[in-house]
Amino acid sequence: MDYAVDITKASFEPLKGANHSVYNMYVGDIKESDVVVVTDYTTSIKTFNLFKQYAFSDKAKHKMMILNLLFLFLFIAIVICFFIIWLSPRIQDDSASKWLISSAIITTLVTLYLIKCYRKGVPNRLNLVKNTSSLLMIFELAAVLKERSPKISFALIDMSLNQKTCLEMLNDYLKLNRMKKPKIVFLDSVGNEGMLQLFTNHKKVAWKEKYLHEISSTREMFGDYLITAGETTSNGVLIKNANTRKDSDLIEADLDDKCDKMVEFIKEIGNY
Repeated sequence: MDYAVDITKASFEPLKGANHSVYNMYVGDIKESDVVVVTDYTTSIKTFNLFKQYAFSDKAKHKMMILNLLFLFLFIAIVICFFIIWLSPRIQDDSASKWLISSAIITTLVTLYLIKCYRKGVPNRLNLVKNTSSLLMIFELAAVLKERSPKISFALIDMSLNQKTCLEMLNDYLKLNRMKKPKIVFLDSVGNEGMLQLFTNHKKVAWKEKYLHEISSTREMFGDYLITAGETTSNGVLIKNANTRKDSDLIEADLDDKCDKMVEFIKEIGNY
């Protein structure tokens, strides 16, 4: 599509000895853009329908990570108890067979490997609404608005750390590469069933009042225009089937209609 691409990497150490790298991709001329369309490309973790997922919120992820750690500690405690109470006495009086000892060692090694792989949670590979739909919309916007490419750019950011840290990285990158802050449009789960919902503190936009909302103080860090889809509740916009294996249905025609609306919206706020 003839867009310039810049990929950045940042390394963090959330726990001592545990390095974590974050990769962000910026597409287009950030220095000249009036509008930057942003979304999160990170694969979410499974919540097994234990926690509800709301747009522009990572509370469900953090709750699941805490529950996952508690489960791992419980599992480790069970293994330790097994060794101390049942296996150790049999090894000492030579009543345990070599096969039993070998099985116990293999089980321990496998357990440690699984803990290493899934200590942050089980990745949810099916995420057509939660994640993929916003990426598809960005690809469509990039293709349709190609002739406006000097005035619009895109950012695909890694939100695997906490939201505040990741969004600060985005804002630092924008400040570093330009004098005037562009208008930031953040997409989240736009393929969710329902109408597009716009959250903004800029009132002069052509959007049905029913689907127009103010940005709360806790979400101002996301940008100037926050767009998702679905029905609003007291806790926000609920993303159905997010972080579960059921997030596998995406209505193509519905997403196409939403893309058409987004194209007109981007042209409006960018004065194209």
